[in-house]
Amino acid sequence: MALSDIAGHERQLALLKGGIRRDAIGPAYLFFGPPGVGKRTVSMEFAKALLCLSEGGDACDVCDSCRRSPEIHPDLTYVTLEKDKKILRKDQIDVMQHFLSLTPSRGSRKVAILEPAESMNLSAANAMLKTLEEPPPGTVIILVAANPGGLPPTVVSRCQKVSFGLLGEGQVREVLRREGWDEDEAAAAAAVSEGSPGLAMSLRSEAWKRALRGLEALCAAPDAGAVLEYVDAKLKDRTEAEFILHILLGKARGEMRARLGLEAGRGLSGESGPGGLDDDELQRLSAGLVETVRLLGGNVNMKLALGSFFSDWAGRLTGGPRVSG
Repeated sequence: MALSDIAGHERQLALLKGGIRRDAIGPAYLFFGPPGVGKRTVSMEFAKALLCLSEGGDACDVCDSCRRSPEIHPDLTYVTLEKDKKILRKDQIDVMQHFLSLTPSRGSRKVAILEPAESMNLSAANAMLKTLEEPPPGTVIILVAANPGGLPPTVVSRCQKVSFGLLGEGQVREVLRREGWDEDEAAAAAAVSEGSPGLAMSLRSEAWKRALRGLEALCAAPDAGAVLEYVDAKLKDRTEAEFILHILLGKARGEMRARLGLEAGRGLSGESGPGGLDDDELQRLSAGLVETVRLLGGNVNMKLALGSFFSDWAGRLTGGPRVSG
């Protein structure tokens, strides 16, 4: 993998790759933005590109440096919280400083990544400031933070700042596809990710698996009685109910995009198959899902809301997502 393989963050990636090509690399960077949007991934791939023995502006993935795992690379260190700890301490910064003072083993640089940078206590931040004021030649320090306001202004001012924002739903879906998710799961998880691939990846929980099975059962329910029976007996909690709605909404939106020619269809229920929805029905389905999601966000009884929605569509939704295992 290289910087060019990362989905989203086009402006940030262009900035970093351009700096490498022009040999205009600063001694320190601050990557900041919401949790789970890919800051750590970009920092790791940026470090890999910086240490690459080729001169292409990105990691080549074939040289000796690129083929080394980050955990054992002699010119890269990753400083993070120790198990069950909430603070980055001064002695961790001291170890990082010693690492950076050593001669590079492969190329001409040594790189340190520190995350979450805002977790440094005062003595650690002061030690970091000293390093940023007089960085050893050929070193690059990358601070990664979700809350840059938790860092001393003196530390922030000595870093080149790179801001990361939330990704679009399609970009999150692409990240998940590259991680091996199937199309339906990726679309459904992206729909509830709020622009965070990290949040989407955390969705492979028991509630998520129950929601996939639940949607399959509800789509196959032949009538309102079967819907209500399932909801009353099987529906566990509000999270599961919200997942069910968002999974189906993701499928409906995907079908809409397919009919508009914006992407290959995944088949909500098959346009020519039994129970197929026409365009007007598809729009009404999507609107109903959005409204039911809104109701669940309030104080509405989840079983009543879900039962009412799926009862209206009983017998017309088929081909729910396939569930393995």
